[in-house]
Parts: sequence; C-alpha cells; structure tokens
Amino acid sequence: MKTVVFDMHNTIYRFNPVSAKPAGSIKPQLPVQEITGALKTLLDFYHQDYQVVIVSRNAVNYTVKILQQLLVDYPEDVSQLLAEIDVLSMKDYGSKSEVKAWKKALKPYQQITDIYEDVPEYLQVAGQAAQELGHKPKLHAKVKNN
Repeated sequence: MKTVVFDMHNTIYRFNPVSAKPAGSIKPQLPVQEITGALKTLLDFYHQDYQVVIVSRNAVNYTVKILQQLLVDYPEDVSQLLAEIDVLSMKDYGSKSEVKAWKKALKPYQQITDIYEDVPEYLQVAGQAAQELGHKPKLHAKVKNN
C-alpha cells in the first residue's frame, strides 16, 4: 500500500483565535482553521487507497479533536476516516529535527510516496529518514490549493 505523510500545524491547519466560538454554538471550538486545500488533498489520497499518516508534535487525542472539528463540513464518515488513518505524536519518537526519530515513526509504512511538512529542516530530515528506509518520496513544503 502506498503511504502519504502529513504534518499537522501549518500544513493541515493553523490557529485562528477569531474562530474560538462560532455564532450560535453552545460547544466551544478549538481556535483552528484549515489550510486551504489541505483536507481535500488528504482526502484525495485517502480515496486513492493510500495509507494516510499524520505526524504531529501534539498528543494524538488533541490532533484527532482538531481533525474532527475541521472535517465537520466534509461529506466523510469522520469516525471511519479516523479509524483508517494513522495519527502519530512525534513526542513518542523524539524530535522532528532528528533522522532517528523520523525513521522510528516511519518504519512501519510501505511505499512512502509523499511527505508534506511546512518546516524546511523537518521536511529534509523526514525525507532523509524515508530514503534511509528505502523510499523515494516527493517532498512538499505546503499543500497546493486545489
């Protein structure tokens, strides 16, 4: 199975303090908004039967909460989607600036074809780790607006 890897912050979402509580909402929302085109790109890979892996510096449950909020306007079965993608916390592997940490995180995955990471240093390190594991991914500093 082919695999695509996404960073979360500034790749899939960004903070937006204005969006903390939408008008008429009784449930407070996290102050986040999607990076334009990010979820469409992620879902395009998902619908092409890629293994989608999200690597975040946040705890897994916080990352999942952000994804649930961002996906509310999409016609996806969010529970099924979240059950089928892998959400990793880099805290469990080490620093995003270390090849060793990325190798540990990426080792279980096959055919890593693409890595999306907004921090150039982390992107290069992730790419190096994937190459050392035998993959030849395309490296993307941002998601193109679709």
